[in-house]
Formats: sequence, structure tokens, C-alpha cells
Amino acid sequence: MAHRRIEFRITGYSAAIYKLIPRQPEYRKDPNLTADQDRRIAERVLQADIEGLVIAERNLGRLMNEVIPELSQSGEELVTTLQAYQEQR
Repeated sequence: MAHRRIEFRITGYSAAIYKLIPRQPEYRKDPNLTADQDRRIAERVLQADIEGLVIAERNLGRLMNEVIPELSQSGEELVTTLQAYQEQR
């Protein structure tokens, strides 16, 4: 159930950001971009209407912070149960 809640709330934030800011290598701005390319990227970012995407992504992060510990605990309990079952066999 928790996984489904997260899955249904995946946002378009990442795709929108990758369209705005080319990255090469991953997680870093391409160091080979010219000053003109940097300026055009800055203009696109300033013109982009991503407020809704930012809010949705932030809310997804909050949901994950609530759900992930519960899922982790359930997983640990399942492992313990399976180990006990295996030892009984």
C-alpha cells in the first residue's frame, strides 16, 4: 500500500529540470558550456513555470520520509519471520 502511494505521486520534476539544465557528467553542469549557453540556460530557468513541480516534489519527499521507515521496519520483520521459519524446517 505504501509503495503504491509513492508510485502514484511520482512527479515530472526531474524530467523538467533535465530539459532546463543539460548535465554531463551526471549531477554536474557541463564544464564545456560557453558563456552564451550558460546565459540561455539561466533565462530558461527563470522563465520556466516549475513552482507546481517543486511543490509536488517536496511533498513526495515528505511522503517518502514518512513511508520509507515503515517499509523498512516491515521488511526487517519479514526477514526475521522467514529466518525463524527456515530454522524450524
